[in-house]
Amino acid sequence: MDIRKAAHDISEYVIGLRRHFHMYPESSLNEFETSKKIRQELDKLGIKYEVVADTGVVARIHGKAKGKTVLLRADMDALEIEEKNTHEYVSKNKGKMHACGHDGHTSMLIGAAKILNETKDSWSGTVVLCFQPAEEIAEGARIMIEKGNVLEGVDGAFGIHLWSDVPVGKVSVEAGPRMAGADFYTLTVRGSSGHASKPDQTIDPIVTASSIVMNLQPIVSREMDPIEPVVITVGTFNAGTRFNIIPDKAVLSGTVRCFSKDIWNDIDKKIERVASNIASAYRASIELDYQKKTPPTINDPDASRRARESVVKILGEEGVYLMERTTGAEDFAYYADSVPSCFAFVGIRNDAKEANFPHHHERFQMDEDALEIGTALYAQYALDFLAEK
Repeated sequence: MDIRKAAHDISEYVIGLRRHFHMYPESSLNEFETSKKIRQELDKLGIKYEVVADTGVVARIHGKAKGKTVLLRADMDALEIEEKNTHEYVSKNKGKMHACGHDGHTSMLIGAAKILNETKDSWSGTVVLCFQPAEEIAEGARIMIEKGNVLEGVDGAFGIHLWSDVPVGKVSVEAGPRMAGADFYTLTVRGSSGHASKPDQTIDPIVTASSIVMNLQPIVSREMDPIEPVVITVGTFNAGTRFNIIPDKAVLSGTVRCFSKDIWNDIDKKIERVASNIASAYRASIELDYQKKTPPTINDPDASRRARESVVKILGEEGVYLMERTTGAEDFAYYADSVPSCFAFVGIRNDAKEANFPHHHERFQMDEDALEIGTALYAQYALDFLAEK
């Protein structure tokens, strides 16, 4: 069947869903009304589902006969941003906004569910629809995998991110690392307090922490392969209460990004080694709270090849877009870490429609023509995956 035409025929329905979700954004792990709306739409379609961890929704569509199983994932949480757009469907929830495209992801997957459900007598296998909470805090994928068992029996997974750096009508599905692994850390440096005029009677945690900040960077420049991008950022540095007191502690926090699983698995140990040894040299000590949030998102070569073929069926060869990998992170990585997967970037940029602001911006917008493309791509990839031997 012509999946693009099927997506075109329901494009107004999908746009309407997206605008509804956009008007009622909800924070991570609090997507209660969003989840309710998803379930209402699945009820209308006659698709059975289960609720996971209060807000996650997992549904399954079975084809005419047994076969492979593919998971389609959409995230649905919003951000704590006060929207500054003026369109008629602006956020009604003060201080919250869909500024990353998750409203579109959810709507497109419901649209794809409609197409796949109406054609289930023409294909074999199972499609798992995974409506995931809490992507923005990198917790949702693990919740769905651990509490919802969404990967049980799954042979492959596919996800979409609407992307503001890609022109509308274009899709990127390259193989290999696409988004970075992302970790967060808090590093506490403990010294001994005293009067600022008598530093010899203290162990200065500010001086120690300053040295640690400067010496974290040689981990990147002198311990990593120069062709492997790695970012170690210190985002906050908090210490002291008064100009003439040397405090007893300083607290640093930051993030680490990389594209290599080997680096991701090991870099926390390097940070702890450097920080601990520097602290020891200054007679101080450290405590490192290192949280591995998500590994790198890496597209399986075969899944990427298949996704490219799906894009060509929908948009032709001109629809394939080559995009550099990004140091942003995605917890879709947990699916890709478990089963062969592809994560696609569907373009939403259109300068003429002022859909050109970056993600997480208070004026983030999308060219809604992209919703038809994403809806079709979800469905087309699922059918191509199930049909392939």
